Amino acid sequence: MLDIILIATLVNLLALAISLWLGFYIVTRSLHSQVSWLAALTLWSLTSYFFCNAVLDNSPGSVLMSWLRQLVIIVLPFWLHLTYLLLRDRVKLRAQSRLLALNRVAIPLTYVVAVILIALGVLPSNPVVSIFGSQQLPES
Repeated sequence: MLDIILIATLVNLLALAISLWLGFYIVTRSLHSQVSWLAALTLWSLTSYFFCNAVLDNSPGSVLMSWLRQLVIIVLPFWLHLTYLLLRDRVKLRAQSRLLALNRVAIPLTYVVAVILIALGVLPSNPVVSIFGSQQLPES
C-alpha cells in the first residue's frame, strides 16, 4: 500500500513538472509578449510552492524551504495583473476609465502588500520564518 506522504510527493512533483513545462511553453510561443511572461512568472511561482511541498514532506524543518514556501504569496498579484491585462482589451465600457484608474492603484498595491507579507513570513511553516528572526514552533 502506498504511503500518504509518497502520494502527496508524487502529486506535488507532477504539478511541479506541469506548471514548469507550461510556463516554458507559453514563453517560447510568444517571446516578446508581456502577457506571456507574466503568465509564465505566475506558473513558475506556483512551481516553487509545489517544490517546497514535495521537499518539506520528506525533510521537514528546512529554513530555506520555509522561506521559499512564502513565495506563493506573489502569485496573487501576478494573477490580478494578468487578469487585468487579458480583460483590458475585451472590456469596452464607459466604466472602463474608472476600472483603469482603480487598477493603476490596485495592481502596484498588491505587489507591495505581497512583498511585505513575504518579508513578515505570514504562511505557517516550521521553522517559523520572518524578517524578525527564525524560531521553532512549540511541539504539541
